[in-house]
Amino acid sequence: MRQCTNNHWVLFASLVLWASFVMYPAKAVQAEPYTFSLPITQHEKAADWKNKLTAEERTAISKPDSPNDRIKTYLRLAESRLRSARSYLDREDYTGADEQILGYTALIAEVGQFSKDSVPKRDKAHKTLEVSLREQLRALEGLRRDTAASYAESAEKALKLVNQVRRQALGLLLGEGFLTDTEKQ
Repeated sequence: MRQCTNNHWVLFASLVLWASFVMYPAKAVQAEPYTFSLPITQHEKAADWKNKLTAEERTAISKPDSPNDRIKTYLRLAESRLRSARSYLDREDYTGADEQILGYTALIAEVGQFSKDSVPKRDKAHKTLEVSLREQLRALEGLRRDTAASYAESAEKALKLVNQVRRQALGLLLGEGFLTDTEKQ
């Protein structure tokens, strides 16, 4: 077997990296509390958001016992809402697509609140949530581009909420103060 002769360079590089963390620690970022404010139009009340979810969705959400399984259920239902919204847009039914996006927003707000309140910090459920929301974010951006201008407001608000919940999941997974200012925007 041949032994690597560059071990001293690897050791030197790791020492320099360690020293840079010790000498120049990252600024602690003051974590802002995450609040979920659902977009409410003039015709809707806050209590109507609970009605955006179907009875089947409510029973599916209440079944799983573990936090990771419950988050996976929320995300599966949210993905279903996005697929439904896409099919409505393909048929140029903007009202139906808007209703599906509002239901999606309600699901994301609930999963964000559940993640914040019921899932322990650094749990794998936060990673599951972040990865799934990153994938769904692309689909939601496509929906926003294809939506008529008069219906784009709900998609815009859903995008903001998804980004907010995703950042919250990252903060809970990695620890407070880990994200930089640019990642929080």
